[in-house]
Amino acid sequence: MNRNVIWTAVIAVGLMLSMSVVASSAFTTMQLDRDANIDVVNDQNGIIALQAHPDSDVANGTDSGALQIDFDQNNNGAGVNVNSTYTVGDKTDAQNSYAFNITNQNTGALDLNINYTLTNSVSDGSTVKFQVYNSTTNLGTVTPGTPITETMEPNDTLYVVIEVEGGTASTDDLSGTLTISV
Repeated sequence: MNRNVIWTAVIAVGLMLSMSVVASSAFTTMQLDRDANIDVVNDQNGIIALQAHPDSDVANGTDSGALQIDFDQNNNGAGVNVNSTYTVGDKTDAQNSYAFNITNQNTGALDLNINYTLTNSVSDGSTVKFQVYNSTTNLGTVTPGTPITETMEPNDTLYVVIEVEGGTASTDDLSGTLTISV
């Protein structure tokens, strides 16, 4: 046998053995630490900022800085009237007259999902609507069970007009949870 053939075979076998050792020595555990900077801030300073219109008695901030929507507290009443419609903001000029706004203070675009879930069932024509606008256009209306999704670029602001319709039953309760998620 030629000496070069033997050396080539020995080198090939050695390479195959070393590759099998590397393949079988994959790691099974690993740990590393990273610093995190996570502050909890009030709603108007969050990555997704929520800010009530300064003249609104219905949408306002709580002591903790969270946005609150309350038709009872600051209005010295117990709710909306039967067979009535209350509108907080102006659907024809939402950029200047709104209940609250939502601003993307993130450095990248976000797909924002907005949903409203009632705490109780409603029996007789009462409803709540969150009409969402950019600076010029109605982008959609959030009602209980009907969410919308809107892409927000950095520093984009959405303006929300709230419309509450009181049905014929004075026992209806439109309380619920407004969920804004990414």
